[in-house]
Parts: sequence; structure tokens; C-alpha cells
Amino acid sequence: MPRHKDAPQVYEVMPSSKRDASSITEASCLWDDPAAWTVENLKRVKKRFIDDPLLGDRSFWEKAADQLHGLLAGCYRLFADAFVVYSLPSMSMKSETKWGLVERGKTGRP
Repeated sequence: MPRHKDAPQVYEVMPSSKRDASSITEASCLWDDPAAWTVENLKRVKKRFIDDPLLGDRSFWEKAADQLHGLLAGCYRLFADAFVVYSLPSMSMKSETKWGLVERGKTGRP
């Protein structure tokens, strides 16, 4: 697997068993329990966030809480994993901010 020398944190967070493309599974990168990255979970999250977006003046987290409400735990895991993928390579975000995004993503609450 190619390594990006300016983003070692990506390789430190991702367990070694998940770094090899040949061993990619549906498992979350934050939890070892049930699968998060399933086609069904992706469809559910896409429907709530892409197909039926909540627009308006409320904060992202307020809208996210409504959109995640009632979804399976795997959808919350997928949502939190997305923040790991989004924030880890950032060189301008402090680590506290990155982990804050992940923690909020775990619950989907404002």
C-alpha cells in the first residue's frame, strides 16, 4: 500500500489489519463489532443526507441528529467513520478538533 509521508496519523489510527486493500471488510475503522460499511447502511445514510437533505438555519449537528434518528447503529458507525476519513489527512485541523468531530459523529447529536 502506498504511504503518504505527510499524513502518518492515517496509518497510526487505522489498524494494520485494515491497511491492506486485500483485507478490506465492512467493519468500522473505530469499532471491531458489527459491520458498518454495508451497502444497506450506505443506502440508508445516502437517503437521509443526500436524497432528502434538511435545509435551513439550524446547525449541521441539529440536522444530523434528526437525519440519523431511528437508523441502525451501523449507520451511526458509518457516520463517525466518515469523519475519520474526512479529518485525519487535514494539516490545518487540530487533533482536538478532529477527535471532537469523531465523538460527535458517534452520537449524531449537537
